[in-house]
Amino acid sequence: MAVTVIDGRVEAAEVKRERKTFSQFSTIRFATADGRAHTIKNALVSTDVIPHLSPGSEGRYYLFSSADQRGIYGFRNAAGKSVGSFPGANEKLALYATLFALVVIVIYEVFGDGTPVILLIALVLGVIGYFFTRKARIECERAYAEDGAAFPVR
Repeated sequence: MAVTVIDGRVEAAEVKRERKTFSQFSTIRFATADGRAHTIKNALVSTDVIPHLSPGSEGRYYLFSSADQRGIYGFRNAAGKSVGSFPGANEKLALYATLFALVVIVIYEVFGDGTPVILLIALVLGVIGYFFTRKARIECERAYAEDGAAFPVR
């Protein structure tokens, strides 16, 4: 997983899809202080960080790139405003999938003729997904904390 920092200004941010706790942007374009352009495609951003992605907003943006997702998890500006929140929907989804697979496996073992292979696959994928997304969140929290303020606890 990669965690990077961009010091710059938001040039454009196009929302693709909005949810209750996060939004997906089709593109977010930054202009850095040295004049370079940086574009992120299909970025996930939590609702706490979204207000700081309006065109013209300047500051330090904290980006992450994981196996299946990328996005922005934090923001700081020169005035001291600091917002950090990791879009952790995949972590919760993987945990729920794991628990569901475990419950159904127990039901099949007690009342059925054995465990279907598809449930074992779902269990393994859920466990792997949970630990990878959890690791990504922890790395983001650590990088954000090392750069200044503590990450908000949820």
